[in-house]
Amino acid sequence: MRFQGGNIYSYKGVPPTIFKIFQAGAIPAKTDGENQYGVWWRGKSPSLGASFYELIRNSYPYEKVA
Repeated sequence: MRFQGGNIYSYKGVPPTIFKIFQAGAIPAKTDGENQYGVWWRGKSPSLGASFYELIRNSYPYEKVA
């Protein structure tokens, strides 16, 4: 997975169904905000960031690739 800052990570063991849900950005944003990459608001969907935090982050082992 490549993050906005350019770092690439490999996540191990993510089931295909979880990855598809993430890929669709199916979890709506839970916060409002703005940064150098864009603007988001509560309920924004699709939201790859919210989906990543809800489904993958802290749930699967990972390693930095680049």
